[in-house]
Amino acid sequence: MFKKFGKKSFVCVELTDYVFRLLYKESVEDTNFSVFELALNEGLVTHGQLLNELELFDLLKKTLSSWGMRKKDVRFFVPDQSVLMRPIDVPEEVQSANLRGFVEMEIGNSIHLPFDNPLFDVYDADPADGKAILFASPEEDVRGLADLYDDSSLHSKVAEIRMLANGRFLKKTNVFSTDDSYLVADWSINGLSVGIFTNNELEFLRFQEIDSQFSQWKAEETKDKKVTFEFSGTPFDYDNQLIDQVGEIGRIINFYRFSLHKGDRTIEKIILMGDNPKMNLIREQTEQAQEQNVIVIDDMYMDRFYPNLNGRHAALVGLALRGGE
Repeated sequence: MFKKFGKKSFVCVELTDYVFRLLYKESVEDTNFSVFELALNEGLVTHGQLLNELELFDLLKKTLSSWGMRKKDVRFFVPDQSVLMRPIDVPEEVQSANLRGFVEMEIGNSIHLPFDNPLFDVYDADPADGKAILFASPEEDVRGLADLYDDSSLHSKVAEIRMLANGRFLKKTNVFSTDDSYLVADWSINGLSVGIFTNNELEFLRFQEIDSQFSQWKAEETKDKKVTFEFSGTPFDYDNQLIDQVGEIGRIINFYRFSLHKGDRTIEKIILMGDNPKMNLIREQTEQAQEQNVIVIDDMYMDRFYPNLNGRHAALVGLALRGGE
């Protein structure tokens, strides 16, 4: 599911229900990024699933050509809705080199997944502890995106989990410190992905849908080919959903502290990131509801490290950093 890159030109892309983004740099060593964004029409992608692949293919092929981004290697995100993360037990006799083969044999036997034909990867931070982390997604979801990009004149190389890219970005920009635990909340217009990192390692991942009407969001393209969104509907219902999700973060913190770690660990900081245009409301509600310090990866934060990028591009930077940290 995940492969390393050579030191050549590549692009990193994300495709959501609302927008297609592309981040580009000349090589792994290069620190200068270019970014392009394209607002999508309703019905092309819904809940991370490709619905109108032919129209989307035509749109991406024309757009990539106009951006001068054809025939490049591409790294892309697996839809957040499709990602499953699960701890698994590893028998003492299974060596690290044979771990993937062990998991492949046990899927459908001792390891049960809620979908058939998974693509998966396994991470074993400590081979001596008998534990490992399984990441899996339905093959059709990943292959569908890879085929779309291949057909659109790119060369798909790596499918990545967004939260892992977030962790890579936060480590690179010195947010994480050893031994502390951080809750990372990645907010999009219609979803919330929550991850918990300890010792720079992801140990919890959950995705929550946020009900949002496509017609209530107005997209505006800026002169530098970026896209911003503004809510045009009645804010009461949508804002209340965001507030409810902030409450869910509190429940996740308590679950992590008392159910997973029996009160021995807690969350030191909460990190808010993503492209939800109502991040100020989210920050305000989080600071009121939780006792932890809150860090927001916003435009001001990004300007310290990547002056030509916005806060919503942090995950793409993390994807670009893979293999070149």
